[in-house]
Amino acid sequence: MKEFIYLIFFGVINLFFFYLNTRKIDFNYKTRLLLILFLTTFIIFHFINWNKMSIPNHYFFQLIVVSFVSFVIHYAGEFTISLIKKVDIGIENGLAIKIFNFLRFYVIYFFIFFYQSVFLYVIHKK
Repeated sequence: MKEFIYLIFFGVINLFFFYLNTRKIDFNYKTRLLLILFLTTFIIFHFINWNKMSIPNHYFFQLIVVSFVSFVIHYAGEFTISLIKKVDIGIENGLAIKIFNFLRFYVIYFFIFFYQSVFLYVIHKK
């Protein structure tokens, strides 16, 4: 049960990072405030260790770092695209850029969440 709760938490944090990086979805002010409040409350409850149901801190920090990897990948992709445009080899609107953006905007977030899901499943089975 606790793994499912953590899965919801990491899903929300990944959704929030997706919003911050891509702006592909539109959250109004109230929704952003609720997301931030949920994330902050969950982190506080994690460190209070409510009913001894929380996962160990080193696992929690590892999964948080994996979520922050989305920022690194997103801005590394921006840098790569700017280099491609600076070289000007004629593929600015080509298929390669579109595929790269699809990977950067969508696939990376799916794989981060998939990794976190598998990691929580393995913790549960220990």
